[in-house]
Amino acid sequence: MDAPVGVVETELDATFKSARTKETNVGSFMADIIRRAYHTDIGMICGGCIRADQVYPSGKLSLRDILNIFPFEDPCVVLKLTGQLIWDTLENAVSMVPKQDGRFPQVSGMRFVYDPNATPGKRVAEVYVHGELIDLEKSYTVATRYYMSIGRDGFTALTKGEVLMPDENGHLLSSLLRNYFWAVEVVNKMLAKQVNRDQISTAIKKLNLIDEDTPSPHNIVISPQVQGRILTVYEVKQHGTSLLRFATLPPQIQTFADLKGLPTDEKDDELELLDQQIGRKEVKIAKK
Repeated sequence: MDAPVGVVETELDATFKSARTKETNVGSFMADIIRRAYHTDIGMICGGCIRADQVYPSGKLSLRDILNIFPFEDPCVVLKLTGQLIWDTLENAVSMVPKQDGRFPQVSGMRFVYDPNATPGKRVAEVYVHGELIDLEKSYTVATRYYMSIGRDGFTALTKGEVLMPDENGHLLSSLLRNYFWAVEVVNKMLAKQVNRDQISTAIKKLNLIDEDTPSPHNIVISPQVQGRILTVYEVKQHGTSLLRFATLPPQIQTFADLKGLPTDEKDDELELLDQQIGRKEVKIAKK
């Protein structure tokens, strides 16, 4: 249990306070892993499944550490959901803020803006999936936990989608994380032995270590980061017939270019998101 299963190059924030109120590197990392493992558009877990309530220093992680972070034994499922159901799912996920509630989301393949001071159920302002504004009528594939898929913690919207992979075919979060560390070790040994690059690229993609459109690395370093996937509005201003929402960027995001996958127009030290969907409001994001 205490033998090392992997190495991380940065601290892992697995505290309750963080996982239940904002994006964390542990949450985004795990959401990335399940999205890639099941080849879905979106990966989503809730902060309540992160249970260690501590910050892990960079260095070696043991199986005991992994099981302390993700102890639950409900497997993953894959759902087919409309954009509207995904939007409704996010509304539920942020409905209890500022309370440290376990339903707060950790996501992959998407980015969204929400206003914690708005009325619950009307807090989500913008949602992007792989850099494009979500289409409320389009269907997307979502990897998540069985616990959430059956409507626990208020996730009733997830029960209205189509089940593409049931829980009996899914894996535990802890198993997927352990397998990820194993796969990284295998590929890094291949890289060290200077195995043919085509073979390495094939192995990397088969083991779901990176996204398909990402160039194969010369070495895989595990260093999860907060990437601005969940942006919190701190001020709302009326501007003509539109509402301008200003959200704080996380400290890890130093420039607007760091917000990968989000349509941006940098102007006057502000990030302006111009909504292309009729009926939505203009949103501006600025570093506070």
